[in-house]
Amino acid sequence: MVSFARQEKEISKNRHYIWWRVSLLLVLVIAFVLAIISFLNYSNYRKTYLDSSLSRHLVLAKELRQVIEAGLNIGIKPSENLNLLPAIKEQIRSHAGIHYIYIIDENGGVIGEGNAPAGNDLFYSNKIKETQESKYWQEMTSDTIQLGIVFLNNFNIKTGAVMIGYDRLVIESAAHQMRNKLVLDMLLTFALLAVLTYGGVFTLTRKFANELAQVSGVIDSAIGAEKPLKIEGHVLSGSVAQDINDFTALGHQLAQKMTELEREISPVTPVQLPQSGGGK
Repeated sequence: MVSFARQEKEISKNRHYIWWRVSLLLVLVIAFVLAIISFLNYSNYRKTYLDSSLSRHLVLAKELRQVIEAGLNIGIKPSENLNLLPAIKEQIRSHAGIHYIYIIDENGGVIGEGNAPAGNDLFYSNKIKETQESKYWQEMTSDTIQLGIVFLNNFNIKTGAVMIGYDRLVIESAAHQMRNKLVLDMLLTFALLAVLTYGGVFTLTRKFANELAQVSGVIDSAIGAEKPLKIEGHVLSGSVAQDINDFTALGHQLAQKMTELEREISPVTPVQLPQSGGGK
């Protein structure tokens, strides 16, 4: 018969194995969840930053469009509008990060301020035709985001576009800083949760292993012990402990009856008497 102490020792050997397996699974789940949350937060922050910058420069582009369309309504072309160029210069001066502001009119003429990229008349002509009045187009290069909106003449015909190019690197730099902060916060949170997880799982598996040892020892005592052991009421639950005790008692009774029955039906081994030697 394996004693209760030995059974407890054998189960306790597997406690660390159970602990590591369960803890590793939980830690991997925690790491996956934290990574997903951090990625979503980073994506949301970057998108919000881009949308905020886009909205701010859209307002500036619409202000210039109003100046242009006000002139067109009285027959003044953008190149002849005396209010347009000062308005462009004021926007560049007042708003950091703007690389250029340019106006393309129906004749392909370009007026504005800043270092605009080399123009492609066909490209911008197609963009003006494709873009609806209430919409805009947006193009990105390695360091610049270009925003374009069309303007109409007094016959509601698209005759040109306002283009604003603003700094993309500032936005990406802010997004990268937030990404680094989120990664650092994720690692610190993961380290704390990992320690708590390992400690919690160790506590639970230790208690569970001890209960298994006691249950195993009690069940084992049903066969070879003179008197079966009993599980304490606080182990597992009261009803389960009572069921195991009843089962152990019944098993002990059956084992004793089987032992008595084997003794009754066992054949008696005949005793051979020694033979005496006879003379001739």
